[in-house]
Amino acid sequence: MLFRTGAGVVCGLLAVCAGVPVARADDATVREVASAYQRHRALTKATDQLSVRSVAEFTDRAQNMSHETESVIKRSGGRFLFVDRVLKTNHDLEELDTNFVYGLNSQYFFELGRSQKKDQWFLKRVETVPGLSETKAADFFPPHRRKRFLPETMSESKVKPAQYVVRLVDDFAQLEQFVNLKIHRLDKTKDVVELTYAHDITDPQSGDPKTVFRAECTARFDAARELYLVAFTKKYAANAYAVEAKYDCQLQALRPSERHTVSQLEVTRTRSGKQTEQSVIRTDQTVRIGAIPEHEFSLSEFGMPEPYGVKFDRPTPLYVWLGGAAAGMFLLSGVFVYLRKRSAAPSGGGAS
Repeated sequence: MLFRTGAGVVCGLLAVCAGVPVARADDATVREVASAYQRHRALTKATDQLSVRSVAEFTDRAQNMSHETESVIKRSGGRFLFVDRVLKTNHDLEELDTNFVYGLNSQYFFELGRSQKKDQWFLKRVETVPGLSETKAADFFPPHRRKRFLPETMSESKVKPAQYVVRLVDDFAQLEQFVNLKIHRLDKTKDVVELTYAHDITDPQSGDPKTVFRAECTARFDAARELYLVAFTKKYAANAYAVEAKYDCQLQALRPSERHTVSQLEVTRTRSGKQTEQSVIRTDQTVRIGAIPEHEFSLSEFGMPEPYGVKFDRPTPLYVWLGGAAAGMFLLSGVFVYLRKRSAAPSGGGAS
């Protein structure tokens, strides 16, 4: 099962449920929370039978810049499909590195570009190499995109508001370095567990990447929904800068084979009391685990013809089944009417 909480979490949270703060003495409980976070996040890094669709809206209020993008990642049986396109923007498209498709199936690899004026995809490349591996197909990617999509380096989000935002998974890898660590139930009437801690970080935007700063963090997890991360804040001062990151997440669905979240990440950066950056990312993401038919990794999915001699099995469309059922019902009703009229007709021959 993809989503599960170990017995150690239940036992470790007994003190939490009683409202007793748990400090460094109960590292096992904290590690279980960290493990739950990493397990949930790992779902989007699955290498097979994975489908992820994200719509992200990015806004930088300080620079009056905004754009909305859609990305799709599919993997199944050595096949992949990566789609990244802009939905709307007031920024230079070249700087966004978007509007492309890479696909690999058992017969060929293809690349698409997108015409913003015509709002449609166009074919850039087809490599008809049956049985081409994912690793070999990645050689057709530009280096910077290869890092975004290969399983070992693929990131959850294609939109990064600032380099100085350290992911929670990086924090939890440094549990031994945490100070002032506490974990407690936020409210007896709510299934929310709050973890507060401080630790040392570096900030590449501070002017001196080697300088260490103390960050104060708070993370909240929904204990009723397998310790899913629902809120996170990080604050620290880096030389003349002050940085604050806030993350909130609403779980729309959480099942073994599906997760649907709507989240917002807001990063504010000030210098000498003056705001220099305020970035906001709102993301609607659906993740599904399950087999994906091969035709979904093909050119025909984008309204384009297949290479000569290539054909993929496609399921019979629903309207065909419905049309056939309707025709069958119509024929059957005609038979019933005929039989009814026949049975009601007077029999031949009279009495002598």
